[in-house]
Parts: sequence; structure tokens; C-alpha cells
Amino acid sequence: MIKSRIKYYLDKNNMTQRELAEKTGMTETSISRYVSGIRIPRATECIEIAKVLGCKAEDLFIKVDEESAKEPVCEWKFSEDFLGMKMYEMCDGKATVHTGYKFCPYCGNKIEVIK
Repeated sequence: MIKSRIKYYLDKNNMTQRELAEKTGMTETSISRYVSGIRIPRATECIEIAKVLGCKAEDLFIKVDEESAKEPVCEWKFSEDFLGMKMYEMCDGKATVHTGYKFCPYCGNKIEVIK
């Protein structure tokens, strides 16, 4: 999710990854890894990136524009484990307990639970 949001704000600000790296004091390699989704920035890095991109840090994680709302939903498959806990399989195939997420913490798409 964060990768598409950084790309969105880079485009919105007509800024390159190199310019973002220079203005944040981070390396171009780090920014490239965040934008490609290879790595997720630390909280302090998110704050710095958001300052430069003119948004709030949480905007890098939450879909706030209309175009993003048109993105596909992440279908979580519902199952119960042997203890009867409600478990969900996320898009990456990992199981998680649903804790009120509105958006998938892995891909950032809106969650739709299927049985």
C-alpha cells in the first residue's frame, strides 16, 4: 500500500525519487526500495517522507483519493482454527486474526471477507 501512496504523492508533486531522497536526507536506493515495495520505511522515515510530499504520515497508508477507492478489494478467506478463533487468510497467504482492519495491512486494498 505505502508504495502506491508514495508514487501517488510523487506524481502529485511532480517530484522524482532522487529529489525525494535529497530532500529527506535518505539514499535514493532506500526511496527506490520503498516505492517498489521491497522495504517498508520506519515510522520516522514515513514522517519525513510525508513532510516533503506535503501530506500526513497516515496518508501514506490510508486510501484518501477517489482513484484509489476504485482499486480492487483484498479478499480475506475466513476460517476457524482448531481453538475456534476466527482466522483470515490475507492476500499474501498468511493467516491473521481480524482486528477491525478496514484495509489489508499487506496490500492496502479494502478488505472484503469471503467464506
